[in-house]
Amino acid sequence: MILDVGLAVRLVVSVRSHAAQTHGCPEWEGPGVQAALIATEGAPGIVLAAALIAAEDATLRLPSAGAFRAHWPKNATATPPPPSHNVPCPDHPEHDMPCQHVVHRGDMTPEQIREHIALALTAAAANPYVRPEVRRARAQEAQR
Repeated sequence: MILDVGLAVRLVVSVRSHAAQTHGCPEWEGPGVQAALIATEGAPGIVLAAALIAAEDATLRLPSAGAFRAHWPKNATATPPPPSHNVPCPDHPEHDMPCQHVVHRGDMTPEQIREHIALALTAAAANPYVRPEVRRARAQEAQR
């Protein structure tokens, strides 16, 4: 993942253009470089470093995530860090959801929860879901 993909693409394309002028290898197009950067998993700096190293390799015809991984810097971590799926609480950003803050504990009693579930089920039974295409067909039938 690259933070500023446009800037990274321009940088990699310019390094490859220099390599093409120097070594006679094919130049890389921006959309191909962008797709390869997005497909390569890892820390932004490491992905960019690998892409820049790969751009100088005259034997590569096209940019790809595999080519970037083959040029992974030796001192980089072997595997990218796992992504964090933690979502902060909108009221208490220091806590992840579900928030364990005192304000959020015990908002409703079990009886209130059961009552709300019953109301939701009654409302759902009264208004069953009708697929949009069925609604359109019924509306067309009504117009005839």
